[in-house]
Amino acid sequence: MPGTQITKSLPSSNGPDRDAAIIAAVRAGNYVPIVWREVMLRHGTMRAIVRVSSDVLRLGSETDSIRINASATLQQLIADALGCVLPTSKISDAIFEQAAVIVAPQTQYPCTSSTAAMARHDAAIEVKRAGREGLIASVGKDWVLSNRLRNRPNKGANYGWHRGDGRLWQGPKGYPGTAHNRHHVDYSQTVRLVRRLVWFSVNGEPFTKVAFEDIATDPTMAPVVYDETPFAPLEPLHVLRIETEEPKPSDPKKAVPAATVAPGTTDFFELGSRTIKRGSSGDDVAAWQVIIGAVSDGDFGPNTERMTRAWQRTQGLRGDGIVGPKTIAAIGAKPKDIPPIEPSIKFVQARNFTWANRASVDVIVIHTMEAAETLITAENVANWFASEAAPRASAHYNVDGDSIVQSVKEEHVAWHAPGANRNGIGIEHAGYARQSDGEWADPYSRSMLELSAWLVASICKRWGIPVVRLSSEDLIRGKRGLCGHREVTRAFKKSTHTDPGEHFPWTAYLEAINRLL
Repeated sequence: MPGTQITKSLPSSNGPDRDAAIIAAVRAGNYVPIVWREVMLRHGTMRAIVRVSSDVLRLGSETDSIRINASATLQQLIADALGCVLPTSKISDAIFEQAAVIVAPQTQYPCTSSTAAMARHDAAIEVKRAGREGLIASVGKDWVLSNRLRNRPNKGANYGWHRGDGRLWQGPKGYPGTAHNRHHVDYSQTVRLVRRLVWFSVNGEPFTKVAFEDIATDPTMAPVVYDETPFAPLEPLHVLRIETEEPKPSDPKKAVPAATVAPGTTDFFELGSRTIKRGSSGDDVAAWQVIIGAVSDGDFGPNTERMTRAWQRTQGLRGDGIVGPKTIAAIGAKPKDIPPIEPSIKFVQARNFTWANRASVDVIVIHTMEAAETLITAENVANWFASEAAPRASAHYNVDGDSIVQSVKEEHVAWHAPGANRNGIGIEHAGYARQSDGEWADPYSRSMLELSAWLVASICKRWGIPVVRLSSEDLIRGKRGLCGHREVTRAFKKSTHTDPGEHFPWTAYLEAINRLL
């Protein structure tokens, strides 16, 4: 049913009749298919990727829809019907901070809950949003999960509607208002939904799928999804959840169609409706890339294919790089002990290096390129090393998010870290030494470091190098292992470089190398 027809069929004012019509439409699947977008949340060394609706809920079709407003009670019923949860204030803030489209709050006076006001608000949003795609923010206020609802069963926690000056119409930041009861609604209370499954990581470990409830109610993990003051983990959602009761229309003869289960979706990510492979693009590709730890850009390129093949082999599947029903069915299964497919390595000879034909190598030196994280950074740096404008520097390998390019053969000496050139192998990585813990844990860096770990494992095996991190004192003593350029600088004082920086994830990186060995 088109949105204009739905709007005409709704009662003119808020109440049980309108609520009953809206929840029935949702349960019957009469809403615009939801596009889910990733939002990254951080706290200390913890990371969580939550999937949120790209826009607020719209009834109708893609070409004719209306963004509804709803009370806290009705929003909880909608979330239940679609297998979702309502956001927290932290998630609401993250949506605003990471949105591709920001719409300034479209205020109306007087502030009413009429269906006409709902339609006017939707039309104003559509004018501002037209022609822009992606995660959208500041469409309306959110009813959120909050500990402030403890012992307040008749209240709802209202939050958000971020303004361009950093302030919120309903705040302050991290502090939702509870003045309204759970049946209150006006044109600004739109419906933002969050998937129940979250990707969670701590201390740089690989992301795993965890239920939102398990994170939000755990004293240790809760701060990554919830940060209100005073802080306490959320109570179990069956206790904390906004109180609901089925709306009863005043005239049963005008009852809306019988409720049916809305079209189902695979937990957390939208996969299964089509087979995806190299050349595919879209939100389902981005979702799959999260599963395998690739850069989640929505484009199924050569690196996604390589990582898909490797993932399939760990599940005992034929590594064809095509994500179909069998691959989707294997998600969540325990990985099998099968080695991943080896990535290919391109070779572009550097202009400056020393011919040596070495018989031994003792040290692997990790560098950052001090260059942007793109999928052609390794190629660009290798070409730079090879050009007539090349600096008096080179490295053995250059690694980015989807490729490895070799610039100097391992038996020769690259000019990468004075003091450790003669007996070392230098590996450059896309990115910067100033990167934070979170930036080293993002999808791009995870993909790059997986490639790098495979490369280093193969080097260690060829040259018999132990997988241990060396200090500057260890280098002076002639010990063998891995280090950063910073340790070489401190040991031999022949340069000023301090990469790869203090937040490089050494522990997780060395563990990954050892697992591959």
